[in-house]
Amino acid sequence: MVTADELLAGPRGRLLCWAVLQVGLADDLRDLPAWPRAWEGLNGGDLSGRVDALASIVARTDLASLAASSGTVLEALGWTVDAAGYWGQPGPEDRALASDAAAEALRPVAAALAASPASRWWDTPVDLARQRYAQYLDNRPFDEPMLSGAAGRVAAWVTDTASRESALRGEPEEPLGAWSGEWWSDPALSGLPVTTRALPGLGAVRLALVEDGLGWKLARCWPLRPRAGARIYEVDGPAGWASLVARFPLEVTRSRRHDWWGATGWAGRWLIPNYQAVATEYDAVHVSVLGYLTTAGVAVPVPASSAGAPSAPSVGPTGGEASSGREAPSGSEAPSCGVAPAAGEARTLLAGWDPDATWWLTDVLAADGPPEDWAADEGGGAGWHLVGTR
Repeated sequence: MVTADELLAGPRGRLLCWAVLQVGLADDLRDLPAWPRAWEGLNGGDLSGRVDALASIVARTDLASLAASSGTVLEALGWTVDAAGYWGQPGPEDRALASDAAAEALRPVAAALAASPASRWWDTPVDLARQRYAQYLDNRPFDEPMLSGAAGRVAAWVTDTASRESALRGEPEEPLGAWSGEWWSDPALSGLPVTTRALPGLGAVRLALVEDGLGWKLARCWPLRPRAGARIYEVDGPAGWASLVARFPLEVTRSRRHDWWGATGWAGRWLIPNYQAVATEYDAVHVSVLGYLTTAGVAVPVPASSAGAPSAPSVGPTGGEASSGREAPSGSEAPSCGVAPAAGEARTLLAGWDPDATWWLTDVLAADGPPEDWAADEGGGAGWHLVGTR
């Protein structure tokens, strides 16, 4: 079950709470007496002395009604994911909402979201029966899903990542240096398939929730199903992500430090998963919506590789094998938004991952029906509609 504390633990969750107000109230927000002061603080990146204005907006809102609308919540999620960026300083709203006082002002929103039916699937493991690969058809179109050759692709991705890291020896090490490189921690650009579940009225979650998207309006959703017994590593919070990295580490300090320091304030070592090594024990890695909201954008400490390893795989409710490390973060901790975390040996960042995304590292997927073509609704938002089945 999702909790208010979890939704307030990280920058993505806090921004979601604000986004629900923005999306749900729309133009009515500007009619509230407290709006000018709240907007001044949020737009300026500092709510000091103005948190009472935010609290006043929350108090005047029918939160249960807003949170009960699956359309409002999905659009707010989409807005939150689209606002994520790990190649520079956090946005003004992320900075403004980083204080404990701002989190407490948003607590009623988080509680309403946690109690809403719209969030009940956010902490669930991968839905193996409804996986969809979203092939965007416009604006740098994607390829069809490649269901074989995963071993070569993941090996090439790790080799390329390590080579880029080595090639950056001699480049500026100061985090303020004018240097930008790769900022993601998923196996992006590898050719490996990534899927999300289908929802009622939505061909794939990834149509509505995608980081660093290009405004796609047309997509083909391919139903895919893994073979029985597929081994899935579940990331449902910072501890699960940190344990994965600790067990299968890949050094990316040179290639990520400059971007990720700006996003988090951490100037030390950076690690991400070595997905080729992960593939020796797991067929895929899934990040739940809750895992995304509690982990993305936070410089997560990585435990020593000999400690904090995930437990042995256990049979999950979907029938496949699942392993995870659940963490319920305290709502009293401010998210990492440009302030250096406490000293530690290494950190990791969940960046580039989409909510509910599953990256498949081995050849366990097969087609599970004809693909469907979907188009984005006119007027923006998170809505898509079915065009036809191929």
